[in-house]
Amino acid sequence: MSLASPSAPLAQKPNRARSRTVLIMLALCFVAPIAIALALQSSWIDYNPAPTRNFGALISPVVAVQNAGAAIRQQAPANAAEAQWTLLYVPGVCGACTQELDLLAHIRQATGREMSRVNLTIWAVQDFTLPPAQAKFSVHGFDARTLAQWKQQLGLPEQGGVVFVDPLGNAMLRHVPANNGELDGSKIRKDLMRLLRAAQAGKRQSTGIMS
Repeated sequence: MSLASPSAPLAQKPNRARSRTVLIMLALCFVAPIAIALALQSSWIDYNPAPTRNFGALISPVVAVQNAGAAIRQQAPANAAEAQWTLLYVPGVCGACTQELDLLAHIRQATGREMSRVNLTIWAVQDFTLPPAQAKFSVHGFDARTLAQWKQQLGLPEQGGVVFVDPLGNAMLRHVPANNGELDGSKIRKDLMRLLRAAQAGKRQSTGIMS
């Protein structure tokens, strides 16, 4: 009996040390994220996270283009209430290229169930005639001088390009032809799909909530 009693306090020491270690670890779990966040925001650490990559060039500040130009031909999409985003094609001085119009039509079709949220629009000179096969495009006409001014404001070269217009009618992203004079359809499609996934405006509603 006399030999067993002194061993009880000794058995409790490892338990106390273990409990203290657990408490310290729990405290670090709460404190460490705060300390790291403060350190990253301080002047001691030069931390610049990479922005989300866009293949097109951002138009900054955005340019309001809603209701610009005279509507030569207005084609309403199948569900106009959901047609929030616009692929705006501004051709070069030689007129619209049928190949590029086909490309944009296929990009819209590739969005699948989101297709009704995408408008296709052309800005061209007043006497522009839309090819019969491109029935899904809306056409807005300008005189040559005004169209050239719009190209400059949107940062488009003489050979034109494609501009993404948001649901509020603001031009926000542009794609211009590459060195070979052609638009990169893959990059345009990827940017468009990223925007459609990220944007809340215009998404289909089901059971009363945004889906």
